[in-house]
Amino acid sequence: MPPKQKQTVSKSVSVLKNYPVLVKTIQSELRALDFFIRNRVAESYWRVGKFIHEYLLDHKGRARYGQRIFKRLAEDVGRDASTLQKMVRFYRAYPVLVDRPELTWSHYRLLMLVKDTDQRAKLEQRTVLNEWDATDLEEYLRKRKRSLALNLLSHSPIPQLKVTRGRMNTFNLVMSMAKGRGLQVDFGFRIHKDFHRKSHTHLGPDDCVAIGPQDTGNFLKATASKDELFTYRSEIVKIIDGDTFWGTIALPFEMTIDQKLRLRGIDCPEIGTAKGKAAKSFVESRLKGLKFIVAKTYKDTADKYDRYLTDIFYLRGETDESKVASEGRYLNQELLDERLATAYE
Repeated sequence: MPPKQKQTVSKSVSVLKNYPVLVKTIQSELRALDFFIRNRVAESYWRVGKFIHEYLLDHKGRARYGQRIFKRLAEDVGRDASTLQKMVRFYRAYPVLVDRPELTWSHYRLLMLVKDTDQRAKLEQRTVLNEWDATDLEEYLRKRKRSLALNLLSHSPIPQLKVTRGRMNTFNLVMSMAKGRGLQVDFGFRIHKDFHRKSHTHLGPDDCVAIGPQDTGNFLKATASKDELFTYRSEIVKIIDGDTFWGTIALPFEMTIDQKLRLRGIDCPEIGTAKGKAAKSFVESRLKGLKFIVAKTYKDTADKYDRYLTDIFYLRGETDESKVASEGRYLNQELLDERLATAYE
């Protein structure tokens, strides 16, 4: 027998003689196998959902074809029609499937029930951090749903959000990530402009500067805390539901950027519910006809979709954006005051 083969047999025999080690070794291998299978199932279901979704897009002009195709597919591929429909919903909820090996198909089936993508992203992170299995996640969702219903109906004290009102047209200085570029003005949303010190040689990283919306490039030193930055004149483009919007944000030098914004610190019911529709109607009534609102934004570091949490201020009839920022009505808190939202963790 060759020497290498003798060593292999000898090691195997030693493992067999040490029964506790044998049990642990087998358990470890089986756990790894189960883990691989569960994640492969999720990936395969996502791909199936993608194939069906794209097929349906190519045949969307055929009346009621989508309803018939699931029944036909179920018979031809040996899967239940409702399962195939869930696969399509899975793909539509996650058009880009981020590699999260901790999440299985059982997790995703529950996560898809959360329609709001911001909430779903936070819930994914919580599930991973807490190492929840599908049963744990289902229990959390059940308790959260009951808590939301009770809070909206109760007469308990209304939470008061802590908020710092921002300063318009005020930005901080940062060092460029590109070698040799030096200081830059951080306008937010990953937009920067080189800062030429000229007469401001005393300014450096983390200092703040102010600029008027029509300014040609003259910056003035400003005193502001970081909590007061990233405050913009904005227009609401589309109200998705009570706490989610598309907005066009005005930046210096006549630049604008379109961003999806989510109200910070609150959680409105799903739009498909009566309370969800009431929350959206409330927001529409408050913002209807306004030429602009003031949005104070915060990058949501827990969110993989590059969205921003926002405090929204408005003041009907006011044309001075700085006054709206300092004295305007605070929409986030108004939704809480009307019991159309709950405070979000």
